[in-house]
Amino acid sequence: MKQRDSDLQHSPRVLVVDDSSHLRSCVKQVLERAGLIVVGEAADGEQALVKAAEERPDVVLMDLRMPKMDGIRATQALHAQQPGTPVVLWSGESEVGMGGAVAVAGADAGLCKGTCTADLIATLRRLCARG
Repeated sequence: MKQRDSDLQHSPRVLVVDDSSHLRSCVKQVLERAGLIVVGEAADGEQALVKAAEERPDVVLMDLRMPKMDGIRATQALHAQQPGTPVVLWSGESEVGMGGAVAVAGADAGLCKGTCTADLIATLRRLCARG
């Protein structure tokens, strides 16, 4: 049991932010099957800031387009609130605008929602290991 507790302590803790509850649920299942810990979910940027303050995740997977507060504004506010927390912006839109959004937001990476699961997980783990 101690080994398992030790493994959980080193598993990246992820906050999943997306306005689609179905997508959040699917992503949570995929991440947890890969050994990551989903510490919370949020449907918009405002909820993300509250959840991040409560849970102090190791990394945030942040949707780019959401109601109330989009991923760019939420990432900027999150970095003001928790400067060391990496953010991966992701979007269903093409990769063409993703680089610009990542730069404007100050995010650590950007992915399209069609990215394969292995790449998503590798990106989240890489950012956590870097921190």
